[in-house]
Amino acid sequence: MSKGRISYTFEECKKKAFNFNDRTSFKVQSNSIYSYAYKRGWLNDICSHMPVKKKTNGFWTKEKCLEEAKKYQTRTEFSDNSPSGYSIAKRNGWLEECCEHMIVVGSKVKRAIYVFEFSDKYAYVGLSYNLEVRKNQHLTSTNSPVYKHLQQTLSSYMFKRLTEYIDLEEAVQQEAHYIEKYYKNGWILLNSRNAGATGGSILIWDFNKCLEEALEYEARKDFKENSSSAYGSALRNNWLDEICIHMDRLQNPKNFWDEGKCEQEALKFKSRTEFHRKSGSAYSAASKLGILDRLCSHMNKKEPWRIWTKEKCKIEALKYRAKSDFKKGSSAAHSAAVKGGFLDDICSHMTKLRKPKGFWNFEKCKKEAAKFASRSEFQKKDVSAYREALNNGWLDEICTHMKSKIKPKNHWTKERCHEQALKYDTRSEFQKNSNAAYCKSAREKWLDEICSHMVEIKKPNNFWTKEKCAEISIQFTIKSEFRKNHPNIYAQAHRKGFLDEICSHMKPERRPANDWTKENIIKEMEKYKTRTEFNKNSGGAAVVARGYGWYDELWRRTHPED
Repeated sequence: MSKGRISYTFEECKKKAFNFNDRTSFKVQSNSIYSYAYKRGWLNDICSHMPVKKKTNGFWTKEKCLEEAKKYQTRTEFSDNSPSGYSIAKRNGWLEECCEHMIVVGSKVKRAIYVFEFSDKYAYVGLSYNLEVRKNQHLTSTNSPVYKHLQQTLSSYMFKRLTEYIDLEEAVQQEAHYIEKYYKNGWILLNSRNAGATGGSILIWDFNKCLEEALEYEARKDFKENSSSAYGSALRNNWLDEICIHMDRLQNPKNFWDEGKCEQEALKFKSRTEFHRKSGSAYSAASKLGILDRLCSHMNKKEPWRIWTKEKCKIEALKYRAKSDFKKGSSAAHSAAVKGGFLDDICSHMTKLRKPKGFWNFEKCKKEAAKFASRSEFQKKDVSAYREALNNGWLDEICTHMKSKIKPKNHWTKERCHEQALKYDTRSEFQKNSNAAYCKSAREKWLDEICSHMVEIKKPNNFWTKEKCAEISIQFTIKSEFRKNHPNIYAQAHRKGFLDEICSHMKPERRPANDWTKENIIKEMEKYKTRTEFNKNSGGAAVVARGYGWYDELWRRTHPED
């Protein structure tokens, strides 16, 4: 090989290619040789030992498209998981036939109205672009008013679809109409937000909002990293040059990266990954000049991380007890095992946490329910069995042995509500600790009378001035503590625009990436017993450790027993 602009022989390229099992790994880890072979038309010859993943022309017949579509419940799932099959079906006019079994869902501009009706005359009206997903969220999310009401009252419910998927603007009007209708018909509504909350909390970045957001930054890089949704919207709508005109141009002039500058830049880094991530333009220039391998010869060489054979995947899988932990802790090995079709084989030692579909029939739900003394205990300790029984209407029958916490009808008389109210000093305490009595009192308009002994703690309008908010904020060192302990004051300060000013003494909560040195990562790892806990609670440290190739080494050092 000659110095300077490197050239390779056919045999050298072929020898290098034999180190890889697929073209992607070859291109990523030896880009200069891959590019050299590609330009000279040798690629197919030197990669002939690699399996071809691409489907052959004519593979997607109508029958195969129909078969593939049956795996999915919505068009979105079909498109995301099998884009080639979806595109061929659409191009040939088979899509409607392929998708006729699928559930019709909305989109960012289409919503349907739904309602939860409870047996105790409570209701929740909402709108969503996917009713089945939204229903499941309401039944499982602890923040949902539907979930909270079911927990507190254990009442039965009916889920009804009130409209088809209609335009968003019309859906907002229809939601308001149904909320008013249910209210007039004597239902007590659980809705905490006004009609018009569009389900999915999609922020629409128009030109003015993008411009306002862009003015917060001095460089496009910072704008992209810290406000990706606004940046993406501006990029899609071709507003970027206009709204970023005030920013500094950090881009180097054309042909800036010559051989000498690339070599000087490469010496700053210990690995190719670090070089590529921190100086992408120099890395790309070196690759185009064909000098990348030479410039990176001083860097740490490690075993190609993309070559996950079955044996290596199995060794990696033995570190975990469940497939979910395996996927989170070693996504590359998990992905290789899925693609290779040997995931079940290497995970045979793992505990199966998820029951197969259709597992919970009536007999199994009844047997499971017999283990618990109350419905709340049943729901808390085996949510899947409880939910299946609830959805199929078996709950009353399988819970007959349980002690009922539900008060009989008309239990909450005025005298009992008054007696209950006397236990508390404020209305918020009364509502939180005895919600049923509070709701009955509110419905019958007894609240003012039975709460006359309580302290009125509501502040008058404009009570929270900038000075008073600052007196509270000075007690905290980070914003999240301030928000957690005084959410109303925090919200007032944010709404009035002086939040940043009164929090200027606080420490930034996000730790800079360059602060994660080896020593700091070791200290962080020592706090956790498992990789899953570390990944979940200290994601920044985990990402940096993987990026530099330190993860396994440091984990073994801090956890020698693993």
